[in-house]
Amino acid sequence: RYQTGTFKDAFDTHTRKRRFVEDKIESWRRAMGKAGGIFGWYAPDEKDDQQVIQDIVKLILDLLANSPMAVASLIVGLDFRIQQLLQQLDVKSNEVKVLGLYGMGGIGKTTLAKALYNRLVAHFKVRYFVSDIRETSKGDHGLINLQNKFLGKLSSGRW
Repeated sequence: RYQTGTFKDAFDTHTRKRRFVEDKIESWRRAMGKAGGIFGWYAPDEKDDQQVIQDIVKLILDLLANSPMAVASLIVGLDFRIQQLLQQLDVKSNEVKVLGLYGMGGIGKTTLAKALYNRLVAHFKVRYFVSDIRETSKGDHGLINLQNKFLGKLSSGRW
């Protein structure tokens, strides 16, 4: 948390040798300070080590599932379109809604879908983003395989 010893030495070396921009190093310092302030994991005595490790891995995977998808920055008109879609979807309602994006290749359907997904990912406990529907649905039993993949992801492997 206080970045002493080897941590301080490493940050000082990066700063002195100008390997990275100062803002980048400062963001690392803040992240280390924040990480150092997090309390440890409490494991009740009745849980064995294997169960504790499985619990930690599940927590980390859940956190990683909320990671945003890569979308190019500064795309003209993207925020406006995202706002329009968010109004139409009204995620706070209890209704089931399906959104399909279609059109010619190269017009930004996947980019729009990823940007929208990034805005919505925190609202749902279970979600799944399919970006390669055409490829997944090709071949023998393509649509059935796509359906099984979709249901498997949404049901946490119970399908």
